[in-house]
Amino acid sequence: MKKHLLMQDQRFKKYAATIRELTVNSVVGEAYRGALRLETQRDSIAASLALLRKLATLDTSLVPDDIVTAAATHAEALSNVLESTAVFHNQRSSSTAQFGTLQNTIAVTYPALFTASIPLIVANHDLSVDEQERRQGLTTYAAEVMETKKAIDDLLATARESVKTTIAIDKSEHFALESNIHSATATQWLNTVLGVSAFALFLAGASMLFPPSIPDTLSAPALLVALAPRVVILSVVFYGLALAGRNYRASQHNAIVNRHRALALKTFAVLGETTSDQKVKDVLLAQAASTIFAAQPSGYSVDQAEPLPQATAVELLQRLGSK
Repeated sequence: MKKHLLMQDQRFKKYAATIRELTVNSVVGEAYRGALRLETQRDSIAASLALLRKLATLDTSLVPDDIVTAAATHAEALSNVLESTAVFHNQRSSSTAQFGTLQNTIAVTYPALFTASIPLIVANHDLSVDEQERRQGLTTYAAEVMETKKAIDDLLATARESVKTTIAIDKSEHFALESNIHSATATQWLNTVLGVSAFALFLAGASMLFPPSIPDTLSAPALLVALAPRVVILSVVFYGLALAGRNYRASQHNAIVNRHRALALKTFAVLGETTSDQKVKDVLLAQAASTIFAAQPSGYSVDQAEPLPQATAVELLQRLGSK
């Protein structure tokens, strides 16, 4: 049998060199307080690094150029996003928007590269067997690859659902923390209201018990000058009382609204884990989103408009059940 000449594509070697220093942990991210990590995508990241390094060793001589180019395009995108993710973690960035973009890009580019690289992997399965055995082996191997791909797709779908739940729980804790902060601030303003009110009552009582002595011969301008300090003090006291009361209502309103948001996300995470129906999960997510973004009444905001009526999760589920 004629000896086969090994031909490797230099583009795959270049992409493998790009990720030479990367490890699974450097892409997933270190564990520290407040860290944005890709723990749920650890398996996909490990498989991505292994696949990029494997492609650099494959023989591409039996594969058409357009298929090799397509695989190389996906390999370049995957190597770039893995490198960018490692840089993101190395800088300890806290940008949730950039983190979400990197997370979604990895979830899309790895399956795309895996699909595009199947012909290269199949062609390299065994170049030493005869034609009939090779065709039979390639057919069997291709079926195994497709089964593996299906398993990976199922794993990615599960990972996406897990990411949704993890993000919901994380944001629920964030809103709960905001609610506690505003609640503590509202308590401080309430204490201020009580203190200012007590001071105003003290001044009023002192004025009643010890009224100022005003001579009958005192002229009107002199009377105004004598009463001006008392008027100014009372004005400042009542202004402070109004300001403290307004800030108390605002803080209490924010505390209640953020508590609603935290409970909505926590409820979505709990109910989402109890069902496997995607439509039900979408309804629950829509209801949680409406609680977060729509105006929520709290009873403390006097200027808040009445919120528009919205369909509840129960009503939406009933509509789905009737279809």
